[in-house]
Amino acid sequence: MKLWDLREPDSARFTFEGKCENVRDVQFNSINQYDFAAAFENGAIQKWDIRKPTIHERKLNAHLGSVLALDWHSDGRTIASGGRDKLIKIWDMNSDNRRPRDVIHSMTSIARVQWRPDHPNEIASCALLSDSRIFIWNIRRPFIASYYFEEHEDVPTGFLWHNSDVLWSCSKDKFFIQQDINCSYRPLSLLSKCSIGWSVYDKIAFSIEKYDDLIAEDQSRSIPPSSNQFRIIQRRTSPNIIETRNEFQQKTGIASLPTFDHKAFSYLAENYIISNHDIWSACEHNAKIAWDVQRFRTAQTWKIIQLLYGILEPVDNNAHKDKESANSLLNDSSPTNPSKSSNETKESDSIKDLNTVTEKHNESLDDEVYSFYDDDDDDEFGQVEERGKDSEFQQPRRTTIKMKSDIVQSTYNSTLCRNWDKESIMMQLFDYYAEQGDVQMCVTLILVLGDMIKISQERVEQWFFSYIELLHRFQLWCAATHIISSCRVPSVEMMNQQSTTIYTTCNNCFRPILNSRSGYWICDKCRKMLNPCSICHNTVKGLYTWCQGCSHGGHLFHMKEWFSANNECPTGCGHNCSVAIE
Repeated sequence: MKLWDLREPDSARFTFEGKCENVRDVQFNSINQYDFAAAFENGAIQKWDIRKPTIHERKLNAHLGSVLALDWHSDGRTIASGGRDKLIKIWDMNSDNRRPRDVIHSMTSIARVQWRPDHPNEIASCALLSDSRIFIWNIRRPFIASYYFEEHEDVPTGFLWHNSDVLWSCSKDKFFIQQDINCSYRPLSLLSKCSIGWSVYDKIAFSIEKYDDLIAEDQSRSIPPSSNQFRIIQRRTSPNIIETRNEFQQKTGIASLPTFDHKAFSYLAENYIISNHDIWSACEHNAKIAWDVQRFRTAQTWKIIQLLYGILEPVDNNAHKDKESANSLLNDSSPTNPSKSSNETKESDSIKDLNTVTEKHNESLDDEVYSFYDDDDDDEFGQVEERGKDSEFQQPRRTTIKMKSDIVQSTYNSTLCRNWDKESIMMQLFDYYAEQGDVQMCVTLILVLGDMIKISQERVEQWFFSYIELLHRFQLWCAATHIISSCRVPSVEMMNQQSTTIYTTCNNCFRPILNSRSGYWICDKCRKMLNPCSICHNTVKGLYTWCQGCSHGGHLFHMKEWFSANNECPTGCGHNCSVAIE
């Protein structure tokens, strides 16, 4: 870099050696006439004092790639830089901090930057390639441009502020254009200033805009529209007045809406039984858990599921009874054994006595039966047929009603033999909880019942993904992993196979340990050994366990032996690690 005096054109007055790569831009400080900054192709920025041409005062590694543009702020201590890395960075040259104060993200490489006069927070920029627009950024809102011009058809080669509102620009399209910022595009005006956000902890955050109508009304009254002169002044001054005095203001707030009980959700997620090995016990336990958090309808649902699916199907014993009756008939028809005749003779007396008692009991029952059916409408139900009192003891007394009405018969059969339609009841339950947004109940029912219910895979996937996302938001990682492992849907099962690699960082330089050549025991950057065992101070090459409170750890068997008799960390940091390790 050379400093020339135009009055002495023969040779440069000063020569500055940056000892870097090519110089891309040089800018003098408008406040201090002795200071200037230089931008280099290797991404460095150097600050120089022309009174000390041998060495720079300060050096910053500003960008990844070439620094293409610089511009000093009107305060004399702040400088803006633009680079090939698509960033505009704001630096405080009087501070010892080597990090930028503000960063603006652009879409293309930056070719030129310049601060807007009388607007200390706004800066203009243009692209190096492929973008013909000129943007004006506000460093307080760096993620979207406040204004931009789109008059050129090719990439601008330079621009200059004529004043705070007028910008001169030239381009490769061979045009020089004067542009007024009042005629520019304003992306911010297209965005809503109202926003809303929901929290998983039953809170809502909102931001709304507020416009001061009283000030605008007072200003409109202060300018009388009686003459043409005042009307012209009013039209010319109204944009500046609105810009300076009637600014939009955003108000923010946080409100609590009792729409979701996150405490009950977390409690149920951590205590529900989702195994289908014992449906009766699982439903009983889940009903009790739901009752504990005052989810009475949910508890009742688990009781219904318990009755529907927790009871074993009744065993059909008709075949066994038929077999017994057939055996008894065979025994009755078999020939008499002479050896047993004496025993049968002895038993005959007792049978006769028992017949006498039975006949007396039958007489009382017959009277009750006749008294029940002996009325005027006996023809409607049928007539009663009675066996004689002299019937044999082996054939019990029978009372038969001959039904004359098919309606009574069908009603009787439907009352006693009615079965619950399990599938329709379950579909109604799933539809109800799905409409309520209770994906936790839907997923738990599917896991508990297993193959006993048939639901479309699309609905099951949607419920599982929604429930797992909720568990992740509440940081219930163990419950989410248990749900994924218990699911039999392939797309859900694959979630446990994603993002299974955990990268560690060096505890000295905090660089990530990636593809280490030293077996992940020594940092390749700082060449220091990673955390050794806190007890034996050797490298841990197997299982490593640590306390999440103080981050100290070591070999698993050493830690287990230590905490079997102690509570505090073995390093002497004073942290009570026993609770964390348990």
